Amino acid sequence: NILDSNEWDTFMDSSTLQKVSDELNLTCVMQDETFVDVFQGIMGSQNITEDHHLYPVISKAPEIVSGYYSCGGRIVPVLEFA
Repeated sequence: NILDSNEWDTFMDSSTLQKVSDELNLTCVMQDETFVDVFQGIMGSQNITEDHHLYPVISKAPEIVSGYYSCGGRIVPVLEFA
């Protein structure tokens, strides 16, 4: 299990990961019209249509991620939760 490995612990403790987490803000990416179009295309290629039971959540992923970053959320806490 990768989450129980020394490599994972080293990754989680790295200053590079912390810097990326502190500085990365995906809000502008998630709100970009081109990105949203690509994301929707990927959903379609995976047969995630309006009839799919996960569609209501997956189709909102860009908005969810954007909101998470706008409210100060960062990647390290998400990885720690895993």
